[in-house]
Amino acid sequence: MNSETLQLFIILTLGFPFLIPFFKKWSRYFPFAYVSLSLVFLLFFYLNRELLPIRLIFGGWSRSIGIEIVFSQESLHFLAITNLIFLSVFFVSLSEKKDWHYYFLLNLLLADITCLFVANDLFNIYVTLELLSLLSYLLISIELKNRQIWSSLKYMILGAIGFNLYLIGSAILYGETGTLNLSIISSLNYDNYFAIILIMIPLLIKSEVFFFSMWVPSAQTESESTISTILSAVVVNAGLFHLFRLSISFHSQMVHFFLLIVGLSTVFFGALFSLLQRDIKMILAFSTMSNVGFVLIFLTDTGMAYACSHSLYKSLLFLSVGYFITISGSKDCKRPATTVPISLYVAFITGFLSLVGFPFFIGGVFKHQIIFSYNLITSLLLLFVSILSIMALIRIFLLMKPGYRFFSKPFVDVGLLLLSFVVLFSGLMTTINRFSYDLLLESIIILCISFAAFIIFIKRDNLFYPYKLFKLSNSLAIYSIMIGIIITLSVLL
Repeated sequence: MNSETLQLFIILTLGFPFLIPFFKKWSRYFPFAYVSLSLVFLLFFYLNRELLPIRLIFGGWSRSIGIEIVFSQESLHFLAITNLIFLSVFFVSLSEKKDWHYYFLLNLLLADITCLFVANDLFNIYVTLELLSLLSYLLISIELKNRQIWSSLKYMILGAIGFNLYLIGSAILYGETGTLNLSIISSLNYDNYFAIILIMIPLLIKSEVFFFSMWVPSAQTESESTISTILSAVVVNAGLFHLFRLSISFHSQMVHFFLLIVGLSTVFFGALFSLLQRDIKMILAFSTMSNVGFVLIFLTDTGMAYACSHSLYKSLLFLSVGYFITISGSKDCKRPATTVPISLYVAFITGFLSLVGFPFFIGGVFKHQIIFSYNLITSLLLLFVSILSIMALIRIFLLMKPGYRFFSKPFVDVGLLLLSFVVLFSGLMTTINRFSYDLLLESIIILCISFAAFIIFIKRDNLFYPYKLFKLSNSLAIYSIMIGIIITLSVLL
């Protein structure tokens, strides 16, 4: 019965977006109906978690050659977070006159991500990732601005390279094992790290990992704020979720070492580049990159919990910043402060304190566990990086002054307050049994050091930001070097 319910839900998920072209006048309301249906489905299984995981193979094929989906507790959590973020995005979108194409693409993207989070074989993961990429390209350039189209094209070119490598890695793996099913591969102790890393590359591209995500600055900055939110909070999780699945399915120390090195690089360079920005959306984009690094260096259940937490508060920050840009008319962080509605100020403060890691705000407990799970030197490095990230966000914080009006754009305010409530409630539930005064003192000290460092160095922050590093030609050169290194290591080791 449970597998039949899951099968029916997947079929409805895939079919629902295609109703929108037939009911264009009501297109803005269809996504709310779909999200409501999804949340009811997820709530049922949240209250009956003993039923999970549920496995289903379509078409009656054997497990080794059939398309298998697995609805696990990890899938449940990621899908719940995704639907709540989309719900807030849909509320914010109501404030503007969007045509049916926008809602169709967003609803289809949500349906695809739902399928991606339950996929359990490399072929099905490839298909859903490809569709995710195509929809992302279209959404980035949906306003048909020249810079958006170029950003989308750059993302597409870099993504195409990654997917070709994915197919090569999958072919090598299939030739050696005779299957693409992750559960079967996990039982085989497969350890060809060259094939595994090739398969991981498009996931690293989607996850905004440094060296592999040179599309981030242009795509995040040029796309509209709701799309930036989806890219930074949802598409990133699509990559991280399957990196986690692959890391536990494959048993290769070389792969874990590779992810650790990439994660540490991502943590540091993401925080550094976020500090060097003047564009407030760029600050958030590189902040996302840095936080992805925290997940990669601790790719366990704790890391996945932090990935979910980060998605919630970063989506809140992106939507808040998008609202602020609409009010102020500028993305420049070196400008006078602007009076904003109280709802916006509260939403940004909620996201900001979550990033800092304050107790009872989501993410603080998991980030603390990641930072102090390594030796003293690594922990100090991660604390230093956290301070850099907070300093970058302080720039945006100082641009906002709370006004006397609570609401300005009702739909946007409702979307922000809904997401703020989810962040606060989730933070309360995750912290209530793990609270300690050491955690509170640690977060206060980190915040005070960040403000002090910001005040000291604010006059000396005209550092060089390497924009040329993210040009398409240079990005392709970096990709070529990285692939060459991987191939060389596979031959020598």
